[in-house]
Amino acid sequence: MAPEWEVAVYLRVSTHRCITDQWSLHAGLMVSPHMLMYALFLGLFCLSTSVIRVVSRKKNKQKIINREIGEKMNENGNAIKRNKDKRNEKQ
Repeated sequence: MAPEWEVAVYLRVSTHRCITDQWSLHAGLMVSPHMLMYALFLGLFCLSTSVIRVVSRKKNKQKIINREIGEKMNENGNAIKRNKDKRNEKQ
């Protein structure tokens, strides 16, 4: 026996696949609470995983930038330190 009508919820996952969850609904009936909670949980889970991936990518890029800046500052700092040492030796 087929349900009266189906609603498919498509949640986009960060791997670009779609998860479909189907449940029976009728215009006069309410959605069962656990199906609604399940759909909300699944949606929040997919959203949070994609947000976590975006944030971790940004952090990795920032770490690389900071490392490059740190290396340049370190080179300049060592050069400045050497110049100060040479000045102290001359005096």
